[in-house]
Amino acid sequence: MILVHLPYLQSPSKCLPGLQLYNLDGTDMENDTDNRAASVPRYVHGSILTTINEEPEEESGRLTTINEEPEEPEEERGRVELGPSLLDYVLSPSQVGTEEVPGAGGIETTNVNPTSMPPAASIVEGLSNARVEGSESGLSPLGRKMEASSLAIDEEAGFPTSGPKMEVSSLTVDEEHWPAIGSIDIFTKVPEGCCLNHTTCRKCLWRLSRAPVTTAPPEILSRIFFFTIIRPAANRQIPHKSGAFDLLHISHVCSLFRAVTFNTPTLWALVPFLNDARPRFLALIMARSKCVPLTVSVVEDEALSTISARSIWTHLYLSFDRVASLRIEIAEGCGGFNLMMMLSMPAPWLEECTIIFHGQRNVCIDSFYRGYLAFDGRAPQLHTLHLVNCYIHPRLCDFPSLITTSFSYVGDRNVDPNSDPLMTILPIFEWGHDFFYLQHLTIANAIQPAQPRDLRTLMDLPPAQLPHLQSFVITASPELCDHVISILRLPPTCSRIVNLVFSQLDRLRIYHARRVAGVACAFVSPDVYYVSCAIDIGDHRSSLCLRGTGRANVVITFDTPELKVHPSALAHLIDIFTFPVMAAIHKVTSSDLFRHRLWQSLACNLRPLLKSVRTLGVSLEAYQPPQILFDFFRALAGVETITTSHFSLWNYLCFATPSGDITFPNLRSIEVPLDDITVVATMDSLVTFLERHGDIQSVTFRVSSRWLGRMGFAASEEIRCVVATIAENFPASVALRWVKEEDSAQH
Repeated sequence: MILVHLPYLQSPSKCLPGLQLYNLDGTDMENDTDNRAASVPRYVHGSILTTINEEPEEESGRLTTINEEPEEPEEERGRVELGPSLLDYVLSPSQVGTEEVPGAGGIETTNVNPTSMPPAASIVEGLSNARVEGSESGLSPLGRKMEASSLAIDEEAGFPTSGPKMEVSSLTVDEEHWPAIGSIDIFTKVPEGCCLNHTTCRKCLWRLSRAPVTTAPPEILSRIFFFTIIRPAANRQIPHKSGAFDLLHISHVCSLFRAVTFNTPTLWALVPFLNDARPRFLALIMARSKCVPLTVSVVEDEALSTISARSIWTHLYLSFDRVASLRIEIAEGCGGFNLMMMLSMPAPWLEECTIIFHGQRNVCIDSFYRGYLAFDGRAPQLHTLHLVNCYIHPRLCDFPSLITTSFSYVGDRNVDPNSDPLMTILPIFEWGHDFFYLQHLTIANAIQPAQPRDLRTLMDLPPAQLPHLQSFVITASPELCDHVISILRLPPTCSRIVNLVFSQLDRLRIYHARRVAGVACAFVSPDVYYVSCAIDIGDHRSSLCLRGTGRANVVITFDTPELKVHPSALAHLIDIFTFPVMAAIHKVTSSDLFRHRLWQSLACNLRPLLKSVRTLGVSLEAYQPPQILFDFFRALAGVETITTSHFSLWNYLCFATPSGDITFPNLRSIEVPLDDITVVATMDSLVTFLERHGDIQSVTFRVSSRWLGRMGFAASEEIRCVVATIAENFPASVALRWVKEEDSAQH
């Protein structure tokens, strides 16, 4: 088998100076104007692909073939013949069965036989009679020069004929230009396992003529193809049809890739798409996926809402019973008719389902065409359900295997306060019965708070129990979070992420900070032993992270980009005088007073739980007054290690009370960042703290991995010199260390 890949050879000698092509009569092809046009390469979607005995595939593109036999009659086109290859020795004939190849009238079934041998006169005889010359370098007994009896470039249908077929009698490549056309299948050495008569043995000739990638088992190739066509769930910029066309292009590379893709229905089950799909191509994908569960992603827009698109939806409906993963998005302005059709059909294999409605709306999915329950009450394997801008009442769901669910609203109700109402808080009481085995629950601005009169009635009901819940995420206003935690019982080992969002419509006073702190502390389990704490103060967001034993972690975030505090004159004056540092150092605003009162209330409510914390991490953005954390720091009396984001935090006023008492009496270790802009002057505040505290045993410098990479092999020695220089004023009793910030591997 001779596979010739001549990239962009409109003039071969100009592209590859070491390549000479000769006609059978011995004339130079470069000067032969009659045959020169035949050397123009053919393209498949912008790539030069040459295969052996390949025929035109689907409408997405055609292949250029190198065929050593006379051109077949027109009625013979459409058949797929695979010459002997690695599949001869890896796949048995029973493993390579019938496959679907598009024909003129629909789907034509042909039998793919990988063990069929091409005529010996066209391939084997040409190779056995090849003239081989040794190279001067002596690297290989077989040279770089070969003669073939005939090489003909077949003119495929769909490409303009620019001249007669090109026949090559001799192909010579200089040593220095050989890598440029390394895809030419001319063996240069005898691999292991070949017999002594490898120059005349048919099987050895076939083995020697294969590219290295063809030595990989089909199982490995199919796995490589899987990672090529897989579409990341988080990356929605990739077109839905990209996976199908990538797989189609892979099948056009060579006969081996074609056989592997055709005989791996799992690959085709990953690429069904409806948007911009042709019914014939979609039917081909469904047929090649055989009975494998499907992964479907579709956007129901105006184009798919027309009558002409019914045939496309029909292909999906006929195979909906084997859909395993479904992601459907409803474009703005569309009602979701086909979505309701699918929600009314049984889905015995469905495991993951994501429904997204675009636009400023929140749709209640409560009507199904065939029955009372979603998926006709037959979705026994559904374990993941994500709903965006929509919701389904729990009484309409019969999902015994559901373990992960989320309800999200991504619209802006400040823009359109009269938009569709959100889900009420009442269905939460039914979660304990309908979602008893739920493990992961996410609520993001999807529930509206209850009215005070209704809330008093709800408080008389027994709370909802979710004993198997492992993680709980909620993004809502402080009012709604208070309602949810009052009627929902979370197990102590459940990790919680709470995002308290303040709206510009909220009219907050400074004293409301205590109420907000009380809501946040209600999500902290009192039955967990917390060992570390992390505090992050930013311009528009503040967060507190408590890590407990096991997976019982709590992250509380106060999202304050639209926080507007309306202080009264008397309260503002009192808070100014009680604030640790006056406006002479920091200009105190009403938001600063609100946050100071907030962290003060957090420290008061969490003081018993903070005593066990041994590690503290602090990160403050520039121009943030660290004095708002004074009371919270005093509650962390057991801290032994502190990690900071920059050196300015080590100002003495930040980590000591106004009276001068040390805030962390048990502190023994400090971790600080180190980069190429750190100088001795930046250490002054830290040196002052070390001298006043007196019990610090070690200081660890976290070095950026990028900075280490620029230093090269001498990085360790250079870092030691830098640390010794900038720490020259440190007390002698303090041990110095440095770690790589990326993996914290100590040196």
